[in-house]
Amino acid sequence: MAVRNKTDFIANEIYYITFTILDWQHVFTSDKYCQLVYKWFDYAKSKYNNKIHEYVIVPNHIHVLMHISDRSPRISGLIQNAKRFMAYAILDYLKLDKKITLLKKFDVKPNKKKAKHEIFKQTAESSARDSAATVNRKDAWLCVSVKK
Repeated sequence: MAVRNKTDFIANEIYYITFTILDWQHVFTSDKYCQLVYKWFDYAKSKYNNKIHEYVIVPNHIHVLMHISDRSPRISGLIQNAKRFMAYAILDYLKLDKKITLLKKFDVKPNKKKAKHEIFKQTAESSARDSAATVNRKDAWLCVSVKK
C-alpha cells in the first residue's frame, strides 16, 4: 500500500490520516458501515494505545487525527491493517444488502493481485501535525471531536 506524503515515523505524535474508497464510491452511508470505522478506532486504542483526537467519516473517505503511540506499527502498517479489516466486513455487508452494482465496481481487474475485490484506493495520506498552518487547515476538515 502506498502512502502519500511519506514522512519519517515518529512515535507519540499526532498524525493526520486519510484513506479513500476506490473510485470515490459511497460506502459509509449507513450506521453499520460507519461502525466498522469505530471498531477500528477501538482496536487501535486497546491494542496499541493510540488515541483518536478528531475524525470525520464521509460517504467515500475517512479523515482521522490520531495520536500514534510507541506500541503502534508504523503508519503504513496501521492503515493497511485498518483497510484490510474494513474491506472484508464491507464486502460481507454489501453482499447481505444485495448491493450487486457496487460489488461489481470493486471486482479486481485481471492481472491484479490474488484478491478478488479492491475496496480502498491503493494510496493513503498520512502526515504529522507539524505546523500551525497545517493544523488549522486539517482541523477545518475534521468537524467531529472525540472526547474520551
